Amino acid sequence: MTRELIVASYFDSKARYIEDISWLNRIDPSIKIYLYNKNENNHYPNSIHLPNVGREGHTYIHHICENYDNLSEYLFFFQGYPFDHTGSCIEIINEDLDIWNLKSQLRFEGYWGYCHNYFGTMWNLDKAIEFEGDCLRCDKNGKPHHHENIPCWQLWQEMFDCEIPETIEFNPGNQFNVSRDLIKQRGLDFWKKLLALSYTRELWPWELERLMPYMMNPKYKSK
Repeated sequence: MTRELIVASYFDSKARYIEDISWLNRIDPSIKIYLYNKNENNHYPNSIHLPNVGREGHTYIHHICENYDNLSEYLFFFQGYPFDHTGSCIEIINEDLDIWNLKSQLRFEGYWGYCHNYFGTMWNLDKAIEFEGDCLRCDKNGKPHHHENIPCWQLWQEMFDCEIPETIEFNPGNQFNVSRDLIKQRGLDFWKKLLALSYTRELWPWELERLMPYMMNPKYKSK
């Protein structure tokens, strides 16, 4: 089983926060690590610089597009400091299917999403209906888990040739692992189109956070 870890280091230009990535030293050396850095004033060793757009979602989709023909069997997508949302992420990354099933909240065949919140409060997760496990839910406009309208239905219409579910189930924080097979069930053009939209849609990171499980799910027909 081959595995790779995609780390999206986020730069907040107002807070000027530099994430502590020392946790990467605890990752099994057999796992290939891709560290993406969006802070042009901070140069992590062996990091790949990206423009500071689209938060972690942009990083994830960029990686898929750039490595589409050379992906490992399983891919882990995590933020630069992942512990606020996934306290056990090191164990998850280093272990195997049994741990992924045990530690994940939202999941389906080939996809494991992690929803826990460790920075003060715990989200009230609901029992998933569309998927397995537990999840947050919102409507087609992203409500009620955001301070403004998030038109998820618009991004859906750009990407899918089917109706958007009335209730969207997702894992907040957008941290997950997924099989290569699920990524490649959609062609490279699909992922390139999704990446291009990250530069034009203001709320794209939050739309993608909610729709990522559907992007990976072959049940939903893409354009």
